[in-house]
Amino acid sequence: MKDNPKVAIIVPIYNVENYLSHCLDSLLKQTYSNLVFVLINDGSSDKSVEIAKSYCLNNSCFILIDKKINEGLSKTRNTGLEFLEKKFSFQKIRENQYKILENPHFEVFSFTPPPQLIDETIEYIEFLDSDDYLESDCIEVSIRYAQQYQLDLVCAGINHITNEYKKISSDFGLLHEVKKNKILKGIEIIRENKYNFFYGSWNILINFKFLKSINLRFINGIIYEDHYFGIMLFMKARRIIVLNYFFYYYVNTMNSITRPKEITQSRVLLNFQSWKMTIEKLEQDVQDINYKKIIKKYIKNFYFPMMCKSYLELDSSFQQKIRNEIKKYEKYRSLKTSLMLNFPKIYSYLKKIKRYI
Repeated sequence: MKDNPKVAIIVPIYNVENYLSHCLDSLLKQTYSNLVFVLINDGSSDKSVEIAKSYCLNNSCFILIDKKINEGLSKTRNTGLEFLEKKFSFQKIRENQYKILENPHFEVFSFTPPPQLIDETIEYIEFLDSDDYLESDCIEVSIRYAQQYQLDLVCAGINHITNEYKKISSDFGLLHEVKKNKILKGIEIIRENKYNFFYGSWNILINFKFLKSINLRFINGIIYEDHYFGIMLFMKARRIIVLNYFFYYYVNTMNSITRPKEITQSRVLLNFQSWKMTIEKLEQDVQDINYKKIIKKYIKNFYFPMMCKSYLELDSSFQQKIRNEIKKYEKYRSLKTSLMLNFPKIYSYLKKIKRYI
């Protein structure tokens, strides 16, 4: 166990020019020193990449991977993981600029040191969304607990902030009923979760050796990618602690991936496909019979209904093309989803009544 283990923070970036500096400044203010910040631009069309480059130029702990095309949050986070696992090779283009040979659309800006010279093993990682930010002692406190108790995951509370950086509230999200400052198995948290869903990726310090041992990645090409990742992450973790601290500042931006200004038919179709792929991956990757029972409950009570909800929001022309996809999941039908699919008007009416009661 090292006294001062290396920690990497992965920051996906996409069109956040109004928030990015606040996010990156919070990294520079960390009281823990042995850090590297992997910024990954996901084809931004605003000034985000220029802002990111300026931080790399002035601070040796920043590295920027510039993806020229937008590929989504899952692919971007996975790129960060693959970079840290040293799965890329580099070709120097000019001073401090490199091309990733495995993908010609990726370029790396690293001013000191260049990426080939990062030979120190990363022992912990954390994901941070580029419109959010961290408390200054977040990593220092989390590392202390992770090291002392040999933890797989260290979690904490969340501060909810307006887009003008005014505090709204603080809570522990899905972990609010979990005992604080106590070491637990992940399956205990998943099993005792009172909701019919679970998710998690940011606001968690992750033991990188543990993450690599379970070979976990985000599902590429979907939204709500935290659900599959979070379930699998916690289900596999043996030693987790939820600290009674509030380290993460979640900024309620006006237009984000999960809260778009306009809901188009293509967006609704993406919702449908995302829930479908989440169900498929959970079915495929959860093999333990006891864990399967939990996953079946989650799918029946939340993930399949969300898939049905997206289906009903599609135009009839779209519905005809994917009708057979719904039939594959007949085993997860309940009274609720049967009403949704067979009697959508009645379901909508009952839902309105419930809202008024």
